[in-house]
Amino acid sequence: MHPCEHLSSLLETAGIEIEDAEEETFIVFSGNSESSQDLGMVGPKSDNLEISINGSEFDIFQSPKILASTRNQGTTGFVVWKASLKLASWLKSPQNVLFRRGLLSQQSTILELGCGVSPVVGLSVVPRVSKFIATDQDHVLKALKQNIDENRGALNTSRSRKNPLHPSPELLVKHLDWELHDLDRLAHCLGQDGVPDKQIRRRGIDMVTACDCVYNEYLMEPFVKACVSVCKARNEALHEDSTEQPTFCLIAQQLRSSDIFELWLKTMLRHFHVFKMPPEEAGPEFAEGCGFVIHLAVLKR
Repeated sequence: MHPCEHLSSLLETAGIEIEDAEEETFIVFSGNSESSQDLGMVGPKSDNLEISINGSEFDIFQSPKILASTRNQGTTGFVVWKASLKLASWLKSPQNVLFRRGLLSQQSTILELGCGVSPVVGLSVVPRVSKFIATDQDHVLKALKQNIDENRGALNTSRSRKNPLHPSPELLVKHLDWELHDLDRLAHCLGQDGVPDKQIRRRGIDMVTACDCVYNEYLMEPFVKACVSVCKARNEALHEDSTEQPTFCLIAQQLRSSDIFELWLKTMLRHFHVFKMPPEEAGPEFAEGCGFVIHLAVLKR
């Protein structure tokens, strides 16, 4: 498939393109009565969570005490947020539009930014793809790895494949601190250290995803910069390899502050075409008025 055809398929899937951040913010927040009602933390008093995602059961450890502490390092990643459960459920659905239209497949690689201690999105979607790379700051990775190991049994029961052309998928954990512009580690995250640039681009990322990663104004620029860097790696090679699909971003978030949402959208729109998932594809997880939204973004060319 030619890159333009891939892009056309992406845009058809993505729904309505957003052109004005201020207008979109007004529409979204005026139609969401549940926005800002709570922070969106799952089990705010529990260290151990039993989470069910479309028939799959996961045991996840979190630390509300660390979230409430005054340590210098970031603490929001030490607990599970509702947006991640919604995204996991949406991606795991057999009717998911990204898989139905072929934008994601058993050959795809997904990179999650700022996943925290919860691997729920990765655990839920990795049986359907080739590789899922969960990334975050170094100080949360130990707990993230423990949660993955704790749920290996549930993962193995759903990931078996008999087709030799599609080997068993991988769920990887990598250190990537995009808040500190640690983007020189992107090649390491892809497992491609020392590989020539052309090969890196060809084996790059199909989708970048994130859940509730932009909750204050200081995170906007580094977050968007990270998204741009990942997308550019493949998109710059499209003229060389006509089989490549543009890397796209899928961002899920809870609606809390209209000012923060508008600032995020304005920052994204400087570099990306941003789309609101149409209601018929958003599913119950991101239905209008539920207080959560999902957007698809394609880097401008």
